[in-house]
Amino acid sequence: MSLTPTTSAPRAARRAVQQCVGADAPPGFLQDALLLTSELVTNAVTHTDGGSELHASYDPMCGRVRVEVADTSSIVPTIREIDGSSSPGGRGLRVIDTVAACWGTTLLPIGKSVWFELGERPSWVESTSTTR
Repeated sequence: MSLTPTTSAPRAARRAVQQCVGADAPPGFLQDALLLTSELVTNAVTHTDGGSELHASYDPMCGRVRVEVADTSSIVPTIREIDGSSSPGGRGLRVIDTVAACWGTTLLPIGKSVWFELGERPSWVESTSTTR
């Protein structure tokens, strides 16, 4: 999905991810996916000059979602140090790093793709554990 570099891009991306994941996902899982999608898209809108491309996939069998936002900038994002100021911004990647199962950057021939994955704890983990 193509995203225009405007303040409405995160909202459009959240709607697309919500449709991709669907209503069957646990509410907390969907909320995390939407939050992290907003962070990725906001970074693309804020730190690049052109539009971006959103790709999202969801595998309900393993409870895993992957969201990628590609743009034309080759600058690899890094987590900023927290300086104690109350200024807005600069915390998005820290949120992604805390909430996502994994995330990263893939360099492309033109630009990059920043992505995250979320996954549920498999149900068999709890059902096979025993207490003695």
